[in-house]
Formats: sequence, C-alpha cells, structure tokens
Amino acid sequence: MKNILITHILLVLSLSACAVTLDLENKEYKLSDTLANNAKVSVIIETVSIGKEFIYGKPIWWGAELIPPKTITSNISVTLDSNPCWVRFSAYSDLVNIKTAKLIVLKNGFQVTINGGESATHYIAYLNFDNDGFLI
Repeated sequence: MKNILITHILLVLSLSACAVTLDLENKEYKLSDTLANNAKVSVIIETVSIGKEFIYGKPIWWGAELIPPKTITSNISVTLDSNPCWVRFSAYSDLVNIKTAKLIVLKNGFQVTINGGESATHYIAYLNFDNDGFLI
C-alpha cells in the first residue's frame, strides 16, 4: 500500500511539472482575400502567451475561467488595398485562446470569424467590415 501511495504521489508531481512547463509561443494568424469590389484585404491577428506574472493573470479577472487564459489577443490589424483600417481594441480585447480564424468575403464587405476558448468558455466571434474597411 505504501509503495502504491508513493508511486501515485510521484505521478501527480511529474504531471503537475508538465503542466507548469507548458509554454505556448506567440501566434500570428494571417488572412487575405479579394473583395467583391476587387479590393485586396489583409488581416493579421496577433496573440501573446501570458504567465502568472501578467497583471490580469489571476482567475478572478476572467469570470467563468478557473485558470487564466494561455493566450490573449494583442492586436488585429486590417489593411485594404495597402491602406490601414482602424480596429478598435474593444472589438477583440476579450478574445482569448484562439483556435482558428478565417476571412469570409461578403457581398458588401467581409467578415473575420474567430473561434476560440476552452469547452464551457468556447466562443465564435464575428467581426464584420464594410467594403471601405470600417468595422460595423
């Protein structure tokens, strides 16, 4: 019985060490397409990994999350025919742990669809832009 307990403790300690050393790299999602009006659109979504030292690294800041997110969205930049378009921070500031992103061309603009979160906190965010690159 004592050997089983010691083995169990060692197993738990080794698993927790693996969880602590998990390090996600910063990720960049690059999307591009041509709109119905022949304008070329490019979207770059930047995420950064955060650690416990991050100012909002405590779980209480993240509502339903029991642990802080692994990555946060640091920037979304959109260019339309090489002209930068302004994307307000509030449109993406709460998007964490992004899994996929895609650009969909619409009749009167385009949509950036972002899929992320973890199980109960899963989300799909839709950022809609008109043909002039304005977030609507």
